[in-house]
Amino acid sequence: MYIHEIFTNTSSSLYDKYRNAAHQPPKLLDLNYSGTDDDVDDVTQIIENLTMMYQQMVSKATSHRLFYGEPYSAGDDPSLGARNIESIPYNNIHFWTSDPTQTNEEDMRAFYSTGRDPLFYSNHSNVDHMWSIYKDKLGEFLFYDEKKNLVRVKVRDSLDTKKLGYVYDKNASIPWLELKPTAHKSTNKRKATVSSSDLTTTFPVTLSDTISVEVTRLSAMKRTAAQKKAHDEVLVIKGIEFAWNETVKFDVYVNNDADSLAEKDKSEFAGSFVHVPHKHKKNIKMNLRLSITSLLEEWDAETDISLVVTLVPKVGKGPITIEGFSIELINTT
Repeated sequence: MYIHEIFTNTSSSLYDKYRNAAHQPPKLLDLNYSGTDDDVDDVTQIIENLTMMYQQMVSKATSHRLFYGEPYSAGDDPSLGARNIESIPYNNIHFWTSDPTQTNEEDMRAFYSTGRDPLFYSNHSNVDHMWSIYKDKLGEFLFYDEKKNLVRVKVRDSLDTKKLGYVYDKNASIPWLELKPTAHKSTNKRKATVSSSDLTTTFPVTLSDTISVEVTRLSAMKRTAAQKKAHDEVLVIKGIEFAWNETVKFDVYVNNDADSLAEKDKSEFAGSFVHVPHKHKKNIKMNLRLSITSLLEEWDAETDISLVVTLVPKVGKGPITIEGFSIELINTT
């Protein structure tokens, strides 16, 4: 979980001088890096990283819409919403690797220069590996064939890397695959203690500081296993607007006290929104969807009528506005 030594030899073509000097080996990678290094030991950092991977690839990738991103049709806004692994861990690798002493934090953090660092290609290879794991172990989808028949196909049926000339080691260890997060609070104190005066109720709101919002669920009825398998319960943060050429990152907590936030390997940490800056200076508007089905089970909160959602801004120079919040059920197929 650190930069491999083959990338640190200054005489090698794999070396890039525009990297964060504080993040050279043996410094462990932080998959949820927010611009400053957390004061945690190596064991804690490893557990947080593995838990993060489990959440992004398993508990928060319960539907193709969450794993692949928002559906796009001709004429749609081009930035409807990214897939969950694009924010974390993919974008955070760009943040963690780049040189903070450079004007635009080149190379990995600036869109125009990111391909100059050979680590860029390793980062993409790791994403390719995650797709391989998803299609082999986790994914399937439905589509209509040319005769209008509904067909169920495993992703592995249509994406065979052998035909592309390579395979990943099937015997390689995947330590994050079973590492479920645990709840920070006991079940008898599962709801965040936030006074009504501290809750944000007027939207749109500028995310200049930590905000907490009470979001009503569709129902307080406990869903059956069959219902959960068919539809995933998802938290939607709507209309996230910011400048396209600015770095943006904020963390999302659910049912967590704003003044006593859980560690990143706990259930209350629901995820993050991360944007790597692009050259264009116009504003962009996106949505973020986070699966909360398994989190409600872990909190024993499946019969709660509402949840308290807390957003914590971590990185961003320009204004970030949020249009609103909702909870919806999305089809898992």
